[in-house]
Amino acid sequence: MANTQNIKVLRVGIILNGKIISEKIIQNPADITIGTDKKCTFCITETQRLPKEITVFSVKNKQYNLVFNDKQTGQVIVKNAEFNLQSIKAQSTCQKKGNNYYYPLDIDSKGRIDIEDVILLFQFITPPPEPPKPQIPEIAKGYWLKKMDKPFMAIFMASFILHFGFVFGVRYFAEPPKEPTINDIPDRFVKMIMPEKEIKKKNEKSEDGAGKETKKTETKKSQTKSTGSGDSKNAGQAKGMGRQTAEEVKNKVMGTGILKVIGSLSDGEGDSALADVLKGGGKGGKLEDSLNQIGSVGIATEEGQGTRLGAGGSGGAASIGNLAEKAEVGQVGGGTGEKIKTASISGKITGINAEVDGKMDQSKINAIIKSKQKALQDCYERELRKNPNLQGKIVVRFTIGEDGKVSDVRIESDSMGNPEVSDCILSRIRRWIFPKPDEGSVTVSVPFVFVKT
Repeated sequence: MANTQNIKVLRVGIILNGKIISEKIIQNPADITIGTDKKCTFCITETQRLPKEITVFSVKNKQYNLVFNDKQTGQVIVKNAEFNLQSIKAQSTCQKKGNNYYYPLDIDSKGRIDIEDVILLFQFITPPPEPPKPQIPEIAKGYWLKKMDKPFMAIFMASFILHFGFVFGVRYFAEPPKEPTINDIPDRFVKMIMPEKEIKKKNEKSEDGAGKETKKTETKKSQTKSTGSGDSKNAGQAKGMGRQTAEEVKNKVMGTGILKVIGSLSDGEGDSALADVLKGGGKGGKLEDSLNQIGSVGIATEEGQGTRLGAGGSGGAASIGNLAEKAEVGQVGGGTGEKIKTASISGKITGINAEVDGKMDQSKINAIIKSKQKALQDCYERELRKNPNLQGKIVVRFTIGEDGKVSDVRIESDSMGNPEVSDCILSRIRRWIFPKPDEGSVTVSVPFVFVKT
């Protein structure tokens, strides 16, 4: 029997579907397992026929033992003799524990074991030599420092420090040069920059400025003396200007918009319509009495005049009083009168009872249609105002899709015979949305009876 103290190690390979999928060299003796569990020595996930974990090699007293059961097959070469697993079971060195057989191996053993659809090959080999340890190159160990010329490096570093120190001192410690002032510039340069003519002109201007300032002070004094008499005149002129601007604004406003219409004159004679309304009345007058005093209303032209229509003019127009006689006026405030009679035409829809072809509750469909019948009633009442005798029955057929939306809307029968009503109904039903049917689509046929109320 072999001892693990020998120099040989176990090499194991796994073959599946004719391909090697895994291979390992076991340096230290240990139990070797195979299965689908990640904790196994060989985790095989490419097949589902393997159990979760199977032990194929066990170590006892530093010696490998082959572990197999009755379901497994294979061949093993031990001491240059080949045996199958069935013959190994009869040998005295093979021991059975439970459902497994344990057979000791020597350092020259090798063989093949078939486990379900996986083939396991093993043999003992001389361990491969250890790869040489990586070594740091000489240049990384500071070899270049050893090869460097020390006097040259000393001179180089000293020159670098000296130049850098000089630049740093100039940059941060030297004072910046001062800009020369006008006093520091020599006279010959001043004459070149500023000719004498310009200097004389500036002097003359300064003298003229001083004279003008004296004149301004004298005029200010004379003005202060005359302010007493001038204030009263300015106040009178300001009042006159204020009145003039107020009248201009008033005339502009009276000549625009509705005030231009009301304020126009009648042939240049008499008072305007606005004057007719307001004459003889105070703040407490009644509006009805004021309106009764209107003689006529003029239509303003670009010149502010126009032709007067009413009692004193020619034409068919009447005054406001005449207009009141032609119309039936309702009661306003405390006055009396007859109310205006307006004819109201309305209709209704009856006979809504949907016929359903499909898996959907009929009562829900009827309830939704009745909640939306006001939109269809509006289509009918719109044409009923044009034709008071319009009525009839319209049967509409449509389909409710799987998403609850309406499609394939059409008229099955129409006794009313009004295309405007039928087109309006179809366009509004196309926008309806119902709950989703229980299964597939649903076809619905609905009668609508339109009658006048």
